[in-house]
Amino acid sequence: MLPASPLIVNLPSSPLLIWSLLAQGSDQRRPVSSELLRDDTLVVQQHNFSIVAPKIWRWTRQSVRVRDSDAYAFIASSRNNDSTLVVIAFDMTIWDLEKPSLADGLVKGMLEKLPPGWTVVDLNISQQPLPATSSAVRYRATLAGPADARLYQIGYILRGRPVYLISMVSLKSEEPSSLRQAVESFRVIDQRRAAFRLPAALPIGNPRTLLSGLMALFLVVEVLLRVRARKRSAIPSEMSLVSRTLILLGVTAALFLTSVEIPFAESSDPRAYALGAVTGVIAMAYGVAYFVYGRKAKRNLNNLARLFCVLCFLIPVLSAAGNAWR
Repeated sequence: MLPASPLIVNLPSSPLLIWSLLAQGSDQRRPVSSELLRDDTLVVQQHNFSIVAPKIWRWTRQSVRVRDSDAYAFIASSRNNDSTLVVIAFDMTIWDLEKPSLADGLVKGMLEKLPPGWTVVDLNISQQPLPATSSAVRYRATLAGPADARLYQIGYILRGRPVYLISMVSLKSEEPSSLRQAVESFRVIDQRRAAFRLPAALPIGNPRTLLSGLMALFLVVEVLLRVRARKRSAIPSEMSLVSRTLILLGVTAALFLTSVEIPFAESSDPRAYALGAVTGVIAMAYGVAYFVYGRKAKRNLNNLARLFCVLCFLIPVLSAAGNAWR
């Protein structure tokens, strides 16, 4: 049992959950429109999801801000207000839930405004496939309060745009059955809207590290070419230094200008999608440049480098324009 205190008694429906998530709200909780309710199912076209709450639970909504990001909370409360289910749509994109720092930071950001005397003593995060998507994580935060009180905040984070979080607070460490049933009923309305695009360089690695790696590789190749030229007393390459620099510039453009679409429902690896997209741009640019200037009869490696560089810029730009037009 929780210790009797004005804080616990006066705050309705799972007080710590309401405090930590909704105390940051920019407006007051208000009932959801009847247009969003179909029996016990909440259907929110604006945020592209539907979910089923336990029977006779009452839905309300509230706008909140979490770590400088807008979020929209939909709260289902039991008839006697002793249980609360919260669904939050965050106006942000998380592409890699396998990184503990991302999910961990999101959860800790929501729990950072606990009441005095309460703290997060443990946080467990694990991959958890769901009917709506294979790319989701489950978390359980153990909350410690005065007089050795314990609460458990259990929830699911679903990758996409927006990012969805479905959560409840329980007196027991086991997951409430009402939470599991609600999570299994969760669906996105439009899979295309739930998919998200991002620069391919982001899932591949740190942009600065990638750029430094390309520069280091270029310098190594230049040193090797010059050493080879000295041994043979010949020109380092048929391709000029300017043309080799254009090759580097083209590869860099393909890496940083290419965008990739990550599906919502699939358990896809963003790095695989990103590497595939960048490889495709480079292969296409080189293939066209080779056909024009690389064949034996028309070989001109300097022109090949120039065309390759131009295409590495042009292909991602045209692809982005095409996706924006759709």
